[in-house]
Amino acid sequence: MSAFFLDSYQSEASLFYVHVPVAQKLLARELFIGGGDRNASATLMTRVPASARAASELAVRAAVPIASTGDLRADVALIDAASGALYLSTGAPGPLTATIPIALDGPLESVTTWTEAEVLVCKRSAAAASQTAVSLDLRPRCALTSALLRTLRGVLPGAAVGALIAQWLARRRQPGRATTDWACLCETLGIARTQEERPLDAAQRLARTRSAQLRRPLGTARTAAKSAIDAGVLGDAEVAAVLSVVHAMAQTARLDVLSRVHDFERLAELALGLSRRCGWHSWVDYWLRLAPQFATDQLPAGPQHQSASPERTPPDVVQQLLERMQGRRDETLCDMLALPTIAAGAMTPRFAQLDRIFAAFAEPSPAQLMQQQTFSGRPLTGSLLKCCAVVEAMLTHGLSSAGLALLPPLLALPLREAMRTCQLDPPAAWPRAAYELIDRPDLALQTIDAPLNIPSASVSAAWSVLAQYSSLASFHAHSRPTRR
Repeated sequence: MSAFFLDSYQSEASLFYVHVPVAQKLLARELFIGGGDRNASATLMTRVPASARAASELAVRAAVPIASTGDLRADVALIDAASGALYLSTGAPGPLTATIPIALDGPLESVTTWTEAEVLVCKRSAAAASQTAVSLDLRPRCALTSALLRTLRGVLPGAAVGALIAQWLARRRQPGRATTDWACLCETLGIARTQEERPLDAAQRLARTRSAQLRRPLGTARTAAKSAIDAGVLGDAEVAAVLSVVHAMAQTARLDVLSRVHDFERLAELALGLSRRCGWHSWVDYWLRLAPQFATDQLPAGPQHQSASPERTPPDVVQQLLERMQGRRDETLCDMLALPTIAAGAMTPRFAQLDRIFAAFAEPSPAQLMQQQTFSGRPLTGSLLKCCAVVEAMLTHGLSSAGLALLPPLLALPLREAMRTCQLDPPAAWPRAAYELIDRPDLALQTIDAPLNIPSASVSAAWSVLAQYSSLASFHAHSRPTRR
């Protein structure tokens, strides 16, 4: 027998698989922590997984976990017991999980993991057995597509996101298709792009050629006639969740000048199209104000209807941070979009960093900072105390001068003003990194971050030992006989 865990993008119970070769069965169990009281000792418990996530028993000759469509081993390469054909399951194998047939001559006997995205299959014939390495590296070459798919795998149900990835792969593997991974994902979601693709540079052309070579063992696939939304793969709740994820990623891209150039336009176009599909008019108006270049007189493709999910006010990241600075908001961006906490770190790391920094404008200053004095001997009070607290928050949460230069001017201005206020007369007990952050290299050179904290008794003992050694050396020098 063999067993393996299947990695999960969600904070749910892990799936534990046991393969019995004699019976050609793959048994699945769901592991979770039980025991009732949180403070009590936890107990590892098992249960049969729900049919929507994975089947409790499958007729399989062999199965191995593999990182085929992402950076975690959340996919499974399996050999069907009846036909001996190799299949790729995008997610936990089950009745609702999408499977992709691999174009190989069968029947196959076994499959083993060769690398993270490559398997070794064994084919046995009357003459001899042969092994073949098959590459199943279907990960997107576009960083933005990879980030969006990874986030969706942590938000959407496993069966829905597996079917979505399978349709995206089918469109990407269409013969003669020259569009990018991002364009295929937009078409899978039922959004037709209006902007032309930028010309590819040499590195991107090389990556696309390598990607096409890696996809050859899978053969060709028919392009899905309908999008994932039109085909019923994604319901109203799932489409609303996808829109919330895209909205959060687009808002985060606004906080970085480089991301705004490379990623914001693509995310804004997708968010606008999904807002139209959901029938959320306030969201459509919001994105048309931010990205007016996507305004068109033509109606979007696909049936339009009012989503059953309740329409929320689209949160604006700049407005949220400015309200946070004034102490008028406590919710995070993911809280306002009703997204799980596990997705917050992947989608909005920049917003989480700035949210904690801007909160220092409204929160009470630390008591330790209030007891310090400046280099001129003045106590820290008033606006100077508040600005020093903001600079310390920037230092604590890792916002450097280079990161500050990437912020939009409206958000960078109050932080630069706080740094300028502290630059004139900073606290005397600051560490060297704080003086370097406010551009005071003269004070940074005079500061020792970690002075030696040696007790006075230890210093006295050391001097005593040194004095005894010196006196002993002098005695031996005088008592040595003189040679004539």
